Amino acid sequence: MYLLPTGNGNTHYSSKRHTKKDTLGGMDQIDVARCQNHRKRRIVAAVIFIGCAALAGCSPESQKVVSDVAGQAVFAAGPRAAQELALKAADGDLTALRDLRYSAGDLAPGSATDAATPTTTKPPQLSAYAQAELAYLYERGLAGLARNPKLALKLYLDASKKVSVAAYNAGLLMYFGEVVPQRVNGSAEAPGAAQLFQRAIDTKTDSAIPHAGVKLGEMYEAGIPIAGIKQDLQEALKYYDRAAQFKDGYAMMKRGKVLLALTKKDVLDPNIIEPNIPARQSFEAAARLWSAEAQYLLGWMYATGNGVEKPDTTLAAQWFIVCASRDQACRERSEVFMAGLTLPQRKAAAESAQIWLRSNQRMPNPPNYNQTLRSTELR
Repeated sequence: MYLLPTGNGNTHYSSKRHTKKDTLGGMDQIDVARCQNHRKRRIVAAVIFIGCAALAGCSPESQKVVSDVAGQAVFAAGPRAAQELALKAADGDLTALRDLRYSAGDLAPGSATDAATPTTTKPPQLSAYAQAELAYLYERGLAGLARNPKLALKLYLDASKKVSVAAYNAGLLMYFGEVVPQRVNGSAEAPGAAQLFQRAIDTKTDSAIPHAGVKLGEMYEAGIPIAGIKQDLQEALKYYDRAAQFKDGYAMMKRGKVLLALTKKDVLDPNIIEPNIPARQSFEAAARLWSAEAQYLLGWMYATGNGVEKPDTTLAAQWFIVCASRDQACRERSEVFMAGLTLPQRKAAAESAQIWLRSNQRMPNPPNYNQTLRSTELR
């Protein structure tokens, strides 16, 4: 039998057969101690792993366990540390800027610039994460750095194999021709942008970027000869599907439109009456995420009966009212239909729209698919 301290300074008796519990919020005191020591054990595991590797003193199973734990700890610390340095640097912290540049390989120790900034403990070698964060600062001209898109692209490309947001940002810089100015019909494309977007949406990277799936979907939907991409609606659908998995409202709306295009059906044509359930479901999912275009198209689907099982005047008017609540163009386009409703129909539609609006008050901010991202925006 032995004594264990409790949270209130008292002790309780414990033996192998019986433990008298002193609870903190229903948790055994021993469990509390275990939780508090969790971080310490992960650090110890990392040290053990290094020792095992050096001395070959652990079994393969033990080496795998501590390797996995240590690897997860290092992976989790890398991006967070880089983000913290970048945020501090953007706020004017010269020490953080020096550490970020050093860890990204942009600054050599002992250089004139290095000596001009405060000397601190050697920062962690964040490599790819630091490169992505520093590239963003150079691209935007933040933290007192002169704007340098070429250097930003180089850093993004160096980090793109490990950091998906870096691949996406590099793809955007090349796509819009800021660094490679090849312009066609007012936009710019360059070979390599599609491959970078593919890398950014690939789940093998640290975290997939749904924006990249949207850009690839748009490229295949329109076709970009200069980039070697032929129009391919099936490929466009594949990438819109991928982005839609992240609950991207715009991707869901585009997915619905491609589904209609593949069947060569136009929901705005009242002469074509044929259900398209997958397209309708995609529009409904996008409408719940406040895609104004999806809401407008749903209105016309129910108004004409095209793409749905049957026409429904109340549902059509409901979606027009919802859409018009935040979109002036939608309000103007739906006026003709709304003017033809009777007073009872208008009342029923208004009540239905109010119920929907009360249930969907939280309106997400619309993303900008043509603007580079900061990794902290995705966390």
